[in-house]
Amino acid sequence: MFRRLLICTDFLDGLQRLVDFVPSLAISGVQHLTFLHSVPLNESGAIPRVDEDKMNAARDRLSVAIAQAPSGIDVNVVVECGRPTDTILKVAKEAQSDLIVVGTPIRSLLVEKIFGSTAIALYERTPIPILSLRPQLISTYTTEELALRCQHLFRYLMLPGSIGNSGS
Repeated sequence: MFRRLLICTDFLDGLQRLVDFVPSLAISGVQHLTFLHSVPLNESGAIPRVDEDKMNAARDRLSVAIAQAPSGIDVNVVVECGRPTDTILKVAKEAQSDLIVVGTPIRSLLVEKIFGSTAIALYERTPIPILSLRPQLISTYTTEELALRCQHLFRYLMLPGSIGNSGS
């Protein structure tokens, strides 16, 4: 079904745990896996600049995935500086992703209305399917449960579509 995944994490959504489950994702049929983290610009001075320390720390956290990759799966780690939505769209195109995996933020409706959402912006700007995973679930799964979930990631999906007459 989906062979080229882009997993986007902000390190608050629990998706960074998936770096330890690359072999399980390979069992589910994934052949190309890109882990992405966007680092905001450091605006503490007069001129915004790239925060190299945060970028290197993020790269180190995600690089575990490359070491865990079995043969037959290509794993990349991308850490970029900028707005998450723009970064995700750019990397998804470069990696030719056929599925973008994001975490759903733990926010109230008020916060969602005021600050917006990366996932909502992505839904509006890309034709690539998006799989939203709840951080509450990812963080509570044991290692064994998460390995099993990754192996069967595409077993049950709720896909949008239209129901109605086909013109008859």
